[in-house]
Amino acid sequence: MLCRMADILSVTVDYLLGESDEVDLTNLLKNPRIVQLVSCFQELNDRDQQRVLEMVQLIRQTANPANTDLGGRDLIREGGTDGLPIT
Repeated sequence: MLCRMADILSVTVDYLLGESDEVDLTNLLKNPRIVQLVSCFQELNDRDQQRVLEMVQLIRQTANPANTDLGGRDLIREGGTDGLPIT
């Protein structure tokens, strides 16, 4: 169960258990949305990258906790309360 949760969130089991503060980049880069986001982000100039970071921070601050799982993923857009994205 813990392994499945770690896979869904693209983190290590150690991270979930609080034994590590670092996210495993290898697992993180298996998520196609992360790869797409990084690719788009790299194409932006410094000013626009800063604007994107500010927008993401604002979204995180104003997100409704009832609609997100422990990893901050939007359950309404991603398929429901089971935490699995719609495929």
